[in-house]
Amino acid sequence: WQGRSAGSPIRFTPEDARYLEKAIPDLRGVSVEFISPSVPIEWRGVSSNIRLHGVDPIYQHIRRFPVQSGGRFLNRLDSLQRRRVAFLGDEVKERIFGEEEAVGEEIKLFGTPFTVVGVLKSKTTISNYEGQDRFKVLIPAPTFKVLRGHRWVSYMLLWLPTLDDDERLLKETYRVLGERHGFDSDDKKAIGVMNHVEIHRRVHSIVGSTRVLLFGVTGFGFLVSLVGVANVMFVMVEERRKEFGIQMALGARPAVILWDRLVEGILITVG
Repeated sequence: WQGRSAGSPIRFTPEDARYLEKAIPDLRGVSVEFISPSVPIEWRGVSSNIRLHGVDPIYQHIRRFPVQSGGRFLNRLDSLQRRRVAFLGDEVKERIFGEEEAVGEEIKLFGTPFTVVGVLKSKTTISNYEGQDRFKVLIPAPTFKVLRGHRWVSYMLLWLPTLDDDERLLKETYRVLGERHGFDSDDKKAIGVMNHVEIHRRVHSIVGSTRVLLFGVTGFGFLVSLVGVANVMFVMVEERRKEFGIQMALGARPAVILWDRLVEGILITVG
């Protein structure tokens, strides 16, 4: 298509993200993400290796990153001024700082000083990729680009207005990027896509089906228990018919005898 063979991978730059935001007004925003998988981090003689990610401020809203009190996420000025500031995953903070306060401290990444501005609040998520978020360090994307010299982004993350817009806006994204980079919008192999909305739908469907199955199993088990108790009560009544006859002959009312059997059945069920 336009001289490009089907399935040829397309690589993107931060300029493509800005173009997408303008070309598709329905998008609430787009964040780029650069990744360097093994980066040395140092603080007062303590060192480790972490995953370094360069992102835009809107990344926090797209990924729903909660921030520990006393800190903040990367902001617009950090990106515009290419500040050397860092946001730490909670596990990175524990590994490097332990019980010490991290916000405001100076760390070194590749030997370059960075100021810690915030720490991730521990969270549970099924949308991790490229490792767990708690083991990552995030810096402004423009700072990452200057520091590492990367031209191509690892990912572009789209912030949708609603979860129901994923298929429509994904199709529109293929169209816009296809026109910009000269590939067929129907060529799904040109761009690798992870649709986390669809992943969540599948997970919720599995969870819902599991709940229905558990309710069904529980109901069936309860029914089996009732049948078992009913059988026991039937046998007891049959074996004690003579006893009941004597009680009624002595003046016992049928309602009293029935009540005694009901209480006995309840005690057997609870036991």
